[in-house]
Amino acid sequence: RSPQEIFDRYGADALRWYFFAGQAPWNSIIYADAAIKESIPEFLLRTWNVYSFFSIYAEIDSFDPTTAVDADDQLSPTSLASSPTYRPVSERSEIDRWILSELSQMIDEVVEKMDAFDNYNACQAITRFVDGLSNWYVRRSRDRFWASDKQSPEKLDAYWTLYECMLQLSKVIAPFVPFLSETL
Repeated sequence: RSPQEIFDRYGADALRWYFFAGQAPWNSIIYADAAIKESIPEFLLRTWNVYSFFSIYAEIDSFDPTTAVDADDQLSPTSLASSPTYRPVSERSEIDRWILSELSQMIDEVVEKMDAFDNYNACQAITRFVDGLSNWYVRRSRDRFWASDKQSPEKLDAYWTLYECMLQLSKVIAPFVPFLSETL
């Protein structure tokens, strides 16, 4: 197949992710449509579903984190201090602290692997994080997102935590899947 046919069928990010994350660099590249198709649900679709979950419920609850973040998208205590809904991580629930810890570890690992030109293992770290974010954090936090009190600290903590994860994730995945990253 020509690259354009692949882009039309699966998208450029799917092919890029397949080349970076689909095969260890010490193996010969074996191209197959089925292999690209299989890589989509594992990472791209799972990431999109987490983003979709966040954006749907944030819109329903009128949660807008951008009003409390400065122009450079910096999540710092000083930029967020003006938001009455933001609580420091130390005051959030255990699951919030856990996923933010996982996020930090993933970022450190990706930077380390990318500095060593190890794209494959950097992608594996990202995939593990997205799996934990989707299958553990979002699933275990659904009741918090669905709480009827829109100003509940637990609900707002869940939103802030997921927002922080998605913002940082979009930055980390940019070299691998720039179109998805830009959309996020």
